Amino acid sequence: MNQIYIDGCFSLNRAAVVEDGDLAHLYFEKMNEEIQEGNVYLGRVSQIIPGMNAAFIDIGKKENAYLHFRDSVPWSAEGVKWADKSNTITKHIKCGMEIFVQIIGDASQYKGCKVTMKLALPGKYIVLMPLSTQRSVSRKIEDGKVAKMLQKKIQQIVPPEVGYIVRTEAVGASEAEFEEEVRALWERWQSLFNQRITTIVPKLLTKTASTIQRAILDHLNEQTEFVKMNTQEMYDNIEEFLKNNGLENLVHKLKLVKDPLLFDLEGLDRPIKQLTQRQVSLPSGGFLIVDETEALTMIDVNSGKSKVGYNQRELALATNLEAAIESAKQIKLRNFGGIILIDFIDMDHPSDRQEVLKVFKEQAFKDRVGINVMGFTALGILEMTRKKAGKRVSDFYTGQCHCCLGLGNASQERYLDDLLKDIWKKFRHNPAEVMHYQIDQHLGSFMDSLMPNIEKWLEGVTSEMEFEYLPYLQGGFKMTYMGKRKEIASKDA
Repeated sequence: MNQIYIDGCFSLNRAAVVEDGDLAHLYFEKMNEEIQEGNVYLGRVSQIIPGMNAAFIDIGKKENAYLHFRDSVPWSAEGVKWADKSNTITKHIKCGMEIFVQIIGDASQYKGCKVTMKLALPGKYIVLMPLSTQRSVSRKIEDGKVAKMLQKKIQQIVPPEVGYIVRTEAVGASEAEFEEEVRALWERWQSLFNQRITTIVPKLLTKTASTIQRAILDHLNEQTEFVKMNTQEMYDNIEEFLKNNGLENLVHKLKLVKDPLLFDLEGLDRPIKQLTQRQVSLPSGGFLIVDETEALTMIDVNSGKSKVGYNQRELALATNLEAAIESAKQIKLRNFGGIILIDFIDMDHPSDRQEVLKVFKEQAFKDRVGINVMGFTALGILEMTRKKAGKRVSDFYTGQCHCCLGLGNASQERYLDDLLKDIWKKFRHNPAEVMHYQIDQHLGSFMDSLMPNIEKWLEGVTSEMEFEYLPYLQGGFKMTYMGKRKEIASKDA
């Protein structure tokens, strides 16, 4: 049984899934942020680069999207030409062709987004891939008989050359629910495919669900105890989303708790903030050092003050086993993607390495995102990759330093959220007439741009707010006075 909590009161929307009392999954999105990954477009091939075996697709954005051969399919005006087995993109598509593409990698300041022609239309029980022949069942469905039964159900509904992935949630679905979703996804694809005749290219055909909506789709089921959220707007949004996706039977699990400090009251803020720290403690006194770069993530295991075990081998093994469990948890919650290296404490015995590897895989493969564990390198470093699935926690909580222009400071969204929560906490403890804060000028400028929302977020705080902007203030803000108006007036005099 799990519980889902959604915080939509401030500039960062957050969804937390708690399983057996522990934070198990975490989702973020910035207020009014447009999620592009997953969007489906009808685009036009603007350029083919044979030397790269790739093409650039006009989807109506400033920068053309990048399509590599491995993400293409042989295409014609009538659809896929499955008989074409060529291995060059020039045989799959031609300049000027109108093709369906889906964003699989967001654009950066240096390049446009990355797209694929192998569309994936996600549902709660399956992911339909109408332009692919890949057919598979989630590896978490370990019962072979159940997997074959689900395969048989789908094959009776979709055409033979249509791909799909059966999700874990399909195991608990009734036959009617399962078949209804498959048919709905197929009808959705038929509607998209028919638009190629009348649509003016390039055109956005369908937008992906928000991060919070996808969290609901992935984790809300009959075993969910409740979904608590703290704004009426979020409640209405999720309720409509469930009804539009054939999940009306789960609407009764939605609970509205109008409290901006919901995550703090439920004990979620503390473990979430720990996900931004470089050092992570282990139960027996050891610790992890987590370093992120654009290309890879490195996790270093240290024994610290740990005294488990009677000798060096036992100390290393015990600490590494704790680190294996915690590393898998940190990778999932921080949403790391790409190359990940874990430098465990040196183990001279192969059997110890295998035990640590086994424990790590058991924990890592609970992740919903695709993981590939290669094993230990010659230097004893565990090497793995994890599919990039949206932004990392650090992308939301870490910002640019205005002095050196490097990363390391908290983001303005995080400073603002912390400030608003601080105001609410202090006001509830002492509903004073006046509350005075000193604010870093960059945070102040950010607040000025969001002032209508600031007023909405502080609705219910009856104290008069005063903000004094300073050129630089470590920590972003500091409260300097809270009390009666006449007391602060006498001090100024």
